[in-house]
Amino acid sequence: MRQRLSFLAAFAAVVGLATASAVAYAIVVRAIDHEVDLSFQASPAAARDGVLRLPPPEDMCANDSSDLPSLGLYSSQLIRADGTQCPSTGEPLRLPEDVLDLDTEPGRLTLRDGVFESGAPARVAIQRFPDGSVLVVGRDLSPLYDLRRTLALSLVGATLLGGLAAWLLAGRAIRAGLRPVTRFVEYAEAAAVAGTAGVTDLPDPPAIPGRRDQDELARLERAVAALLASLKQSQDRLHQLVADAGHELRTPLSSLRNNVALLRRSRRNERPLPAAHEDVLLKDLEEQSIELSDLVDDLVGLSARHQRGVDHHPVPFDETVQRAARRAARRSRHHQLEVETEPWVVEGDDLALERAVVNLLDNALKFSPQGTRVEVELRAGVLTVRDRGRGVTETEARQAFLRFWRSSTARALPGGGLGLAIVADVAESHGGDAALAPRPGGGCVATLRVPGRSPDPS
Repeated sequence: MRQRLSFLAAFAAVVGLATASAVAYAIVVRAIDHEVDLSFQASPAAARDGVLRLPPPEDMCANDSSDLPSLGLYSSQLIRADGTQCPSTGEPLRLPEDVLDLDTEPGRLTLRDGVFESGAPARVAIQRFPDGSVLVVGRDLSPLYDLRRTLALSLVGATLLGGLAAWLLAGRAIRAGLRPVTRFVEYAEAAAVAGTAGVTDLPDPPAIPGRRDQDELARLERAVAALLASLKQSQDRLHQLVADAGHELRTPLSSLRNNVALLRRSRRNERPLPAAHEDVLLKDLEEQSIELSDLVDDLVGLSARHQRGVDHHPVPFDETVQRAARRAARRSRHHQLEVETEPWVVEGDDLALERAVVNLLDNALKFSPQGTRVEVELRAGVLTVRDRGRGVTETEARQAFLRFWRSSTARALPGGGLGLAIVADVAESHGGDAALAPRPGGGCVATLRVPGRSPDPS
């Protein structure tokens, strides 16, 4: 990036300098040509009104031209009306073939480019006299052409040197300006390597001192900091999820392993367990396998939801609640479910919403004494589940939606601590929230708020 920016800066500088040099060269050349033309008027050979001040033609055509007055930097030659040429002062000019036919006002100068006999360039002034003779005065432009050439080479050299200087200075300036970006790149590369190696304890991203809140580098700082913070948070959650999952999976796996080992030992020693004890053991194995399967399903469902995101489409949430209530009622025959809903449409994932509602109802049924009533109500997108269980404290209500968190009084009950975490995750992905609160008179009130709209009456 530094090389590209340096090249672009140098290219822009060269283009700018070349344009300025071309304009300056054109202006200087035009000014020199103008001064040359004015020099004919200002020379000793010119009168105040622009008419050349020279001796009469008969004197200029004398046999000896040494008596003619000197014209300084100029050469002159007189051509009579009959075409005869008088001796010239200075280097002879190559006279135009139409010099006698020029339609010019007598006494006025006509300026044009010409050339000397030696081939040197000249600026020529032509004046016609009343008797038909013509005077040709020329000035050698070779020194001025050399000056033009020197000026052009100087401007080209200055342009190239300016481009080189711009490239060097731009490289240093861009290197200094991009130093914070370079630090961010190095930090991001280090973070990527650390993330691949499984290191989560990353240092804070480098700060950019003296930056305004809205400039590009400040925005880059905030974006990279947010990205790295999100990466670090994701890694922390991943490691915490693995650690918690390992802890939760270890208990049913250990119990399964112990029970299987007990059955194998009894068979190997030819001391079979009593039928009643074996039935209890097999039932325990079944419950533990179901618990393990439910825990794995929760983990897979939670992970799959984060990978695929939310499949947004209109969902009649009231029908989802009714369907989830029927599923929960089939799981528990010892409780009463009272369900009241009003129509409500949500843009979201039908399966995820149903899973969240089922988890809320299962949680209420699990902690409710047998024979009690669980009330389910859906009003304006707020699902409320009320039970008469042991209730929750304010601390437990804040921690209940954390993954794998379980109350100390619920350790003996089935579950992996992911049910309410899935509820909170589904609510957040649909723009809502979930909460728990103690119920007056005993019990718990769980709410799931999902933004949506009332269905069109038509």
